[in-house]
Amino acid sequence: MIFEFLPVIWHGYGIVWKGGRNMTFAGRMLSIFLFFYCLLHVSAARAEFVVYMADMPPYSFVNDKQQAEGILVDALTEMMRRSKLAFTPDDMKKIPWPRAISETELRPGRMVLGVARTEDRETRFKWVGPFCSVRLGLVAKKARHIRIRGREEISGYSVGAIINSAPAGLLQSELGISLKTLSLVSGSDQLFRMLQADRLDLVCHDDNVAPHYMQQMGYEPDDYEMVYVFKEQYLYIALNKTTDDAVVARMQQSLDEMKKPVKGRNPFETIMRRYIGDHKALDIVTP
Repeated sequence: MIFEFLPVIWHGYGIVWKGGRNMTFAGRMLSIFLFFYCLLHVSAARAEFVVYMADMPPYSFVNDKQQAEGILVDALTEMMRRSKLAFTPDDMKKIPWPRAISETELRPGRMVLGVARTEDRETRFKWVGPFCSVRLGLVAKKARHIRIRGREEISGYSVGAIINSAPAGLLQSELGISLKTLSLVSGSDQLFRMLQADRLDLVCHDDNVAPHYMQQMGYEPDDYEMVYVFKEQYLYIALNKTTDDAVVARMQQSLDEMKKPVKGRNPFETIMRRYIGDHKALDIVTP
């Protein structure tokens, strides 16, 4: 009978069984209900995720050994360890950004790193964060001497952005840039090749990530500058809306604990300095 095994099973989960064979029928039914409730809760707490990441150094990237690395990767690894949730960076998947956002929104058990928490995304996901702040803006070659005094001047230039990205959405919704003016591509490497070849006047990116891409592609970051800043945002982890609230809360609590000072520096700051250090962001210029 299940009643004979429940004491053993419950003991394994640290739950005290009282009553045994002397319990009433109603009491036994209540105990069975509570047992399966706890079993489901433990299962949810141990849930395994498919984690998507973008090539977005220093926040997330694949190193020379084909291993996931970066500020957000290390932070998530530590958060999951503290939360006692199953996770290993080896399970992370690097896929194109538009697909990562779409998969996470539509499929349970998915999360994606490094998402800007914009108004149009707010109700489409559950959120853990914030992590790092980024300045989103328009990047140009210094040799072009482009100066933008107001958003109305942006439409006079050819502009590139990544499809389904926060910058692309902001360009259209807040700055009124039409799709006719925008060139939407699937990755940053395409953007910077087009900028380098003068096929675009401006590309939409952030001041910390852009220099890493440029160096990887053999371009000199000092040859570029950010000529217009239109948003400073924080990066979050976005999770599918079906994710258990208890799991989301546990992850958030772990991140909050990582931000508390320990002997003058908190664990999250230590991770940040490991990747950024004295790293130089793009120069930001104003007219």
